[in-house]
Amino acid sequence: MGNKIKVHIADDHKILIEGIIALIKTDDSLEVDGYSLTGKELLDWVSKNEIDVLILDISMPVIDGIEVLKYLKRKNIPHKTILLSSYDDVQIVKKVLQLGALGKELGIKQEEVKRLQQEVKNNAGFVLELM
Repeated sequence: MGNKIKVHIADDHKILIEGIIALIKTDDSLEVDGYSLTGKELLDWVSKNEIDVLILDISMPVIDGIEVLKYLKRKNIPHKTILLSSYDDVQIVKKVLQLGALGKELGIKQEEVKRLQQEVKNNAGFVLELM
């Protein structure tokens, strides 16, 4: 296949990262382009790399996902963000949408796996509700 969509994952839960990597590897058009365990690691990575799709947790140590989105917006760094969150606070969702994450709600269920892959392929972002 030609150009693959490169996906970077930022989450402080290594087991979740490993699950997302396993999911991405099931689709030949997608490729994992590293992961970050903190917001600071992510910003360091962003300073040296371009983002196709970023899978981003809101709650991360050192610098949280909201601050990461603020940085990306302030620096005019183009990004398509899939947001991982267990928050259901409307104000938080509004804030991340204003900062560039695109919003759709998605529950983690077996039948949603293909939808997640398709959203990444479409370079769309959405809010991923963790149950």
